[in-house]
Amino acid sequence: MPEENEKEKLEREKEEIEKRIEALPEKRKPLELEKMKLEEKIEELEKILEPISEKEKEIEEKKLEAEKEEKEAKTITEKREKERKRWQIEEEREKIEKEKWFQLDKIEELKKKIREIELKIKKILEEEKDLERKKEEIIKKEREIELKKEKEGLEKILKEVLAKKEGLEKEKERTSKEKEQIEMELSKILQKEKEIEEEETAFEEEERMTKTAEELKKIEIQRAEIEKERKEVEMKRWEIEDKKIESEKEIKKVNEEYKKKH
Repeated sequence: MPEENEKEKLEREKEEIEKRIEALPEKRKPLELEKMKLEEKIEELEKILEPISEKEKEIEEKKLEAEKEEKEAKTITEKREKERKRWQIEEEREKIEKEKWFQLDKIEELKKKIREIELKIKKILEEEKDLERKKEEIIKKEREIELKKEKEGLEKILKEVLAKKEGLEKEKERTSKEKEQIEMELSKILQKEKEIEEEETAFEEEERMTKTAEELKKIEIQRAEIEKERKEVEMKRWEIEDKKIESEKEIKKVNEEYKKKH
């Protein structure tokens, strides 16, 4: 069946996607571990920078003080002395700044590596998101196939029920007509039986009134014929009554089946 083949194909695709999704955390784990290590190194370097920054601040304050003293110098000798002091402070400042730049460059290099790792992690997360979306699409298609199959199954059942219902309605109509026919035949037989009984009663009355042997013989022969006819009619009535009982059973069964379908 095309639906079954499509379902098997989708199931294989889903299994392949699930395997790829399961592999992604292991792919991401070493990157996250490397990122954590780099962040720890940055923290260490920032701690090294703290005393350097403090030292730089002290030197800047010394320089401000030296420049102030330089401006306040009265003689050339004093002024030159203050300028030499400022030069010394500036050399010290340059030295500490180089140390600061060295540490900052190392921090920036580590941050660059972290950004590269974050980009790789982002790509993995995007891949995971894309695979999850594809998986959801497959699940949706599988559900659509299932719903289509269920719908076709229900339509088939409905068709069978309607066909059976139609058959039951025809059977119900047939048995009703049959019952009417039987009741009509039974009515005729009962009427015929009544007529025979009346005729027989009349012959029996005539038999009692008869005087001669010849007339009595004639009447008894006729009465015997009537009795024979009466027997045949009664047997026919039994047959029709049996048919009526069977017909009523069949009608009851058909009606019960019909009710089940409603």
